[in-house]
Amino acid sequence: MSTPSRATVVKGAAWAIPTIALASAAPATAASPLPCPTVPGGSDWSLTYSGALGPASTGAYSWNSTGTQWTVYRDNGSSSSTLTFTTTTTISNLIVGRSYSMRIPISWGYGNGVASQSTGATARVIVDGTTVLSRATRSSTGLGTSPGGATYTATSFTATSTSMQLQYQVIISAKTSQANDDIVMSVPTFANCV
Repeated sequence: MSTPSRATVVKGAAWAIPTIALASAAPATAASPLPCPTVPGGSDWSLTYSGALGPASTGAYSWNSTGTQWTVYRDNGSSSSTLTFTTTTTISNLIVGRSYSMRIPISWGYGNGVASQSTGATARVIVDGTTVLSRATRSSTGLGTSPGGATYTATSFTATSTSMQLQYQVIISAKTSQANDDIVMSVPTFANCV
């Protein structure tokens, strides 16, 4: 077995160094994730409604004390028109041209806990004025045919500026029974930040 000369080792090493440097640079770039946008807590969301509040209803339509869940337990005061609750915030630190999607936990239950005593409702997610998710209670293509919860991924959208307006909306159907279905929507998380 012959031993390589020092010149052969040095010559081989000269060719190997750039290869090693390039190989180590590529993963460092690929592993640098883009920062996820920060979603404000409930205290930084405004609250509005349009329609008639049920006079005997004392249900909440507010963010919880930790600012993580928005609950709409209030009943509609009209048997002919909808009641709409909206909560709005601004999300910053978006990258223009990048596509985003949000994961939003939503759950629902019958008002008064009984199906026959409650009428339906719809949860919506709106980004810069465009509805990206709309799901109704009591529907197999909506929030389910019976009470429960799941995490939904809103349709992807492409950022056209460094901030966006995010709205959650709960539309309470005209009340034809004693109560309306209850909806809980949690602060979203972004599903793609890499």
